[in-house]
This record gives sequence, C-alpha cells and structure tokens, in this order.
Amino acid sequence: MLEQAKAFYGDKFDAILRWYMKNGVVYSDSSLFVMAIKHNKEMLLERNSKKVLDFTDSWYIQYVSGDIKRLFEIMPEEKEWAIFERHEDEPPRCYKLNRIRKKLGV
Repeated sequence: MLEQAKAFYGDKFDAILRWYMKNGVVYSDSSLFVMAIKHNKEMLLERNSKKVLDFTDSWYIQYVSGDIKRLFEIMPEEKEWAIFERHEDEPPRCYKLNRIRKKLGV
C-alpha cells in the first residue's frame, strides 16, 4: 500500500510523508496505509475561511489505502467527522464518522 501511495504522489510523496510524520499521523502495516491530521471541518471546507484552527472536530485524511475498517482500530482520538481528500480537481468529501462506522459494521 505504501508503494501505491508513492505511485499516486510521484516526486511529491517524500515531502508529503515527512510533513505528515511531523504534523499529523502516519500509519502503515500489511493491511492499511494512512496519512491524516486533526482539523476543523468548517475551516477546511471553506478554503477562504479566516477562522483559526483552535477546535478540531475532524480527521482530514490526505491518503488512505487498504482496509478502511482498520481506521477505527488505530484512530488515536475519536472525532465527529472524516474528511477525505479526493483528486486535485475535486473538493474533499466529508462524512460523519459514526455513519461510516455503521455502514462498515464496526
């Protein structure tokens, strides 16, 4: 899965990985690879927002590959929302974590 992320980001991968290792969460095992950071949903979705990041209610998931159910096992802190980065030309997708949990049967 790490190789898939490297292929997806190309030359930018090492810089992105270093940033998440310093500022966010990076997890990798045989069934899951994820790069994420705690964030504020409103601030993230409103790109021109002037709000300060003082309240984190979501996990912004830059990249995830593998068994999504494992996210709930390794998540260091429960949040209300999960915001998934999509392709560069698409806005992020926002979901309530408890709804994802129900759909996955976790």
